[in-house]
Amino acid sequence: MATTEPLTGNTVYQQTDAPLGGQQAGTVVTQMASLVVPRYATAAARDTAFEDWVVAGNSMRDGLQCWLTGTGRQEYTTSGGWVTVSDGKTPQRLTRAWKFLRSSGNNSDQFSPGSFVSLIAGTAAAAPAGAYLITATLSLSATASASGNLRVTAAGTNISADIKEDLTTSSRIAQFSTTYTHGGGDLLVTVFFQASQTATISNAGSQINVAYLGPQ
Repeated sequence: MATTEPLTGNTVYQQTDAPLGGQQAGTVVTQMASLVVPRYATAAARDTAFEDWVVAGNSMRDGLQCWLTGTGRQEYTTSGGWVTVSDGKTPQRLTRAWKFLRSSGNNSDQFSPGSFVSLIAGTAAAAPAGAYLITATLSLSATASASGNLRVTAAGTNISADIKEDLTTSSRIAQFSTTYTHGGGDLLVTVFFQASQTATISNAGSQINVAYLGPQ
């Protein structure tokens, strides 16, 4: 009588089962399909193969794998789609830290008082689900002593609660750091500032750092 293999859940046929060798072999091939690492020349060929597999009654799920020529070993996640985990040279090539430096055509830029102004932003592409450490650093000054508020958003959520950061005519560093739980996929982090006087942000020293801490 057929039994179930405990690790994969696949069927193990016995000699006493009905003599349908072709059917039994076909069942084994079908059950093993999601456990192998098929090779594809292009992403389009990969997508077509898996679309056909879904039409045959299967479903896309976390952990499916393939090898894409010119790219490397890929793993599928429901939150991020196909993610390259190895390029054949460096195993587990997953980005775990991102740095976004402020840049513009000038060394520094003035911004108007009154409302929150977006000063720097960056997107951590295909960021895995889990906990993150997000740090925002701004190099700021103002034309006259000014009250100010720093706002940091992650995926559109205000994670800083508009902390108070007053400014003077001398350049100073305003910094905020906190943890954030991300559901997976692209993670956009934006830093805003609101000042009561015309203010200046310098490119040097102004940046966003995003570090993946692990599953949450």
